[in-house]
Amino acid sequence: MFNLDLNEKTGLKSPRGYSRLIDYERAKTTLVKYTGLLSKQIAIFNGSYHALEIIFGSYLKTGSILLLPVPTFPFYQKFEDSRHLKIKKIACVGSADVLLIDKNLNSKINALYLVNPNNPLGYIFNLTNLTKLLKKAAAQKILVVVDEAYYEFSGITSQSLLSRFSNLIIVRTMSKAFGLPGIRIGYILASPKIIMQLEILKGPPYVINHYGLNLISQLRQKDFSQVKKYAVTINYSRVKLTKIFNQAGFKIYPSTANFITIKIINSDKVTIDLAKKGILVTNLNNYPDGGKLLKNHLRITIPYC
Repeated sequence: MFNLDLNEKTGLKSPRGYSRLIDYERAKTTLVKYTGLLSKQIAIFNGSYHALEIIFGSYLKTGSILLLPVPTFPFYQKFEDSRHLKIKKIACVGSADVLLIDKNLNSKINALYLVNPNNPLGYIFNLTNLTKLLKKAAAQKILVVVDEAYYEFSGITSQSLLSRFSNLIIVRTMSKAFGLPGIRIGYILASPKIIMQLEILKGPPYVINHYGLNLISQLRQKDFSQVKKYAVTINYSRVKLTKIFNQAGFKIYPSTANFITIKIINSDKVTIDLAKKGILVTNLNNYPDGGKLLKNHLRITIPYC
């Protein structure tokens, strides 16, 4: 085949060339098998960050109000600084704060963003509470975006609610449980109507990482099984590590993700000392909207062993 249509260097072999529609569709076929959804309910992006940029940068009009439980994944800073969106922040530290979120859902809100499980605290909202929020949001035409970056570890997903709520968008990544952060592939689950709109906004297939699409299309059932086994191992290790820290008298936030957040005396010093020993952890002292809540806290990824 002679690729003389995209002005790329001729003679390139996959994955060095541009992504094409066939590459995109093959990757979607893999995700169809993994999720059990239809192809028209899935869209692929260059990582979940890219997906969130498309959703909130294009799907919502300038001046729209985004309800944001904080602290959370700090992608929103870009929109906060540019003032494309107005962000209403509410401090949430655990699953019980779903009541606070519910209280703030009103006709002035245009969208709600939830990381479930939360990052950096690790708490999670169950399906019962998510259903209540979605029902109230749907009645007021509020878009709800649920970021399920750590879904494979928590085992809780909003996917079953897609058939009931057309205002729901689920964002996922291949970076965490699949261990493929370098390929920059994320994907969205939503109604066919929303997927169609986002596909248009995203642009043609060649904007997506060709190597990433190629790798995703090669995943099989055995790979999905390995991901499940990996998540089980990490969850087991998280429980053990949490118990050890609790017995030592440390404050730990209950987590359903692949990390724990722990309070210590001096996170700056400990972070530096651990780095000298070749151990890298996340110092949450300056985490966006962390304030006093995350003062002297560390987020520690659960090691696989």
